[in-house]
Amino acid sequence: MQILVTGGTGFIGSHVVKQLVAQGHTVRCTVRRKSHTRRLRGLAYEKIVADVRERLPMLEAVNGCDAVIHCASLSNWKDLSSPELRSIILDGTQNLIDASIAQGARLVYVSSAAALGASRDPHQLRTANSEFNLNPKRYRYAALKAEADRLCLQAVQSRGANIVCVHPAETYGPGDTQMVTASTLRDFVSGPICLTTHGGMSVAHVEDVAAGIIAACERGRSGQKYILGGENSTLSQLAAITQAYCGTQLREFCIPRSLVLLLAFVFRCTPFVRAQTLATQYRYAAHYWFYDTESTQTQLGVQFRSAEETLHDTLKWLQKQNHGIRKR
Repeated sequence: MQILVTGGTGFIGSHVVKQLVAQGHTVRCTVRRKSHTRRLRGLAYEKIVADVRERLPMLEAVNGCDAVIHCASLSNWKDLSSPELRSIILDGTQNLIDASIAQGARLVYVSSAAALGASRDPHQLRTANSEFNLNPKRYRYAALKAEADRLCLQAVQSRGANIVCVHPAETYGPGDTQMVTASTLRDFVSGPICLTTHGGMSVAHVEDVAAGIIAACERGRSGQKYILGGENSTLSQLAAITQAYCGTQLREFCIPRSLVLLLAFVFRCTPFVRAQTLATQYRYAAHYWFYDTESTQTQLGVQFRSAEETLHDTLKWLQKQNHGIRKR
């Protein structure tokens, strides 16, 4: 197949491109003018310089393609308060919906498991049918992803579009050069004590997520959502795995959720970018982003590595890259 990938220079997108090329597909990637393409170095793909917010360039980019995998989005913690976030997620997705319909291509929208909401109870698992249940102003990224999901499903119902939505959970693995998730592991072993709180997430290896996205492109049902997530793990469990790998024995201090949310509020009120970034991270950390992925694994025929295997692979990469991880 000839497949267009948006956001192919990103953490998840680059692994999607790598697997597609390895499988013999013809791959076309849209990249922005200032994008770094080092993650795609050595791969055979056609590069088109364009922004997903540009309607006509997207229509031209999809021309001749059998499918589109739409990964493009802002995801770095510091970018989640960017004024561009809304236009990139919503306008970009609408452009790809329109282009895929016009060109008769299947669209795989790479959303986020965060769009399905979260819980304060680790025993309550969110599913692919769960509605977003958090304050959209405080959890802006997740809320916008949920809104983009609705655009996709409305297009299926009202316009007969061929669209599948996939929802990657917290994704770890080699190549996280922006330290979006890997920074959490580094923080577990970089201080005098190990700080956690009452929260957790479904942990997924980036290679498994990429394989799930491609499986959804090949076998997913139009109008369906698929959660691409692995083992549900608390922050305390992730800290224990990280410390065991590094051979450290830092004392763990679990900050009460109420204090974490208070700190998030205080940081949000400051004019400093770093403080506002911490506010966003703290708010997300104080929830359980746990999901039921059994139906996804059954319907798509995909498997996900354990949290320990996923984190070990990430920590090994961090160690090689000299990102503050050392085994003792």
